[in-house]
Amino acid sequence: VKKIQRWMGNTNTLQFANIILLLLVVNHFWCCLGWLVHSIDAEGFVRYQEYLGIRDGVEEVLPSRSYGLSFMNTLQTLFAIQSVVAYTTLEAWFGSLTILLSMVISATMLSKIIELWESSNRIQTERDNQINAVASFMAHNNIDGELRDGIFDYFDFRYANPYVDFEKRFLDELPLEMQYRVIHKLFPKALSSSNLFKNTTDAFISQCVIHMARNPVRTVPGQVIAAEGTTGAEMYLLKQGNVQVTVAEASKIIVVSVLEPGQCFGELSLWMEARRTATVTSVDFCHLYMLRRNDMEQVLKSFPEMAAEIATQSIAPCLRTTLWVPELRGISIAASERIARRMAANRLDFNDGDVICEEGLRADMAFVFRKGGALAEFCEGRLEGINSETRCIGFAEMLAGTTYQETVRAKGAVTLYSLDQSELSEVFEQDPAALRHQRRVAEDHVVMVNTIQMQLRW
Repeated sequence: VKKIQRWMGNTNTLQFANIILLLLVVNHFWCCLGWLVHSIDAEGFVRYQEYLGIRDGVEEVLPSRSYGLSFMNTLQTLFAIQSVVAYTTLEAWFGSLTILLSMVISATMLSKIIELWESSNRIQTERDNQINAVASFMAHNNIDGELRDGIFDYFDFRYANPYVDFEKRFLDELPLEMQYRVIHKLFPKALSSSNLFKNTTDAFISQCVIHMARNPVRTVPGQVIAAEGTTGAEMYLLKQGNVQVTVAEASKIIVVSVLEPGQCFGELSLWMEARRTATVTSVDFCHLYMLRRNDMEQVLKSFPEMAAEIATQSIAPCLRTTLWVPELRGISIAASERIARRMAANRLDFNDGDVICEEGLRADMAFVFRKGGALAEFCEGRLEGINSETRCIGFAEMLAGTTYQETVRAKGAVTLYSLDQSELSEVFEQDPAALRHQRRVAEDHVVMVNTIQMQLRW
């Protein structure tokens, strides 16, 4: 039916054909039922056949004749048209006029019924009109083949939800208190799977979800939602469909997981200017909601006490990312969260060109970048490199008890979080063995960096 609809390019015509087909099917059923009822009584069945004119002038009654006359009589009965018996030419013409008039009346009633049916299915009618417009556009521009079918599949998915473009306007017109209640109905466990929001209040989450509801995203199978190595400033909540999370490793694509409705991804990029660590691809047609960094910062103006918690849950996974902090390889989740909680309370801002740490000075602080980049100078300033990817600096030197191996300057406006030596000792106070392990890892990293710098000097 869908292929016929697309071939015709007009769902209204198909609807009319469906109505006619439905009437014929109902008439067939009623015709067979009437035949069965009349056949119960043998004598009555004969009179019924004579009334229909089945046996008039024929010796052998064919099934096609019986069915045709019975079908016609049933159709007349269903449309309130009584069979007319005529013995003169005038009566025959009058009977024909009567049948035509009855058909006009029945057609008028039927049109009114259809009109009422269409008014009660206004949303479906609007959807069909939108699909018709898509079909006309593609026909006009000679779009065919797999691309045409793919476009149809996407719009079928998009318009399957009759309120696709109504959610934002609906929420905007409601008072704030009602918005909270609606959000709890629509998303009873919104963001519950995200570590970023695990210690935040319901009111804060509701405000974030309100912003998400105003930014729906729909994707097709195979569409890349977030690409590994790219920068982003938004996170996603999956409402419908499944997405696949993959990472590139040694020229191979490794599937990490498949996310289901209710799960989130992209939280780290929501708070920190960091490149994405994985690629997320739609497995099928997906319906998602997006929360932008600007929207969450707007919400934080009303809930400033939540900023430290959000920062904590953003810093902790950074510390566990070997690509960014190789000197903390093997750190536990609990230890990373304790470090992150202390760093979240120590926010620092630097202007372009300000020195963050200086080569040769004792490393007594480590830093995690939230915004901005860095300009690194080493070999007494003779070599420099722009490290826009730098997320964490100073951990190796501070853990190893050495001096900073390079001078790092702010490139543009920079916001970062700091941790000093005393706070690091407090974190590992109950687990000295873990601290010794991290120091050994950091010392190995310092030796490796010194070797690289020596090669660069030569």
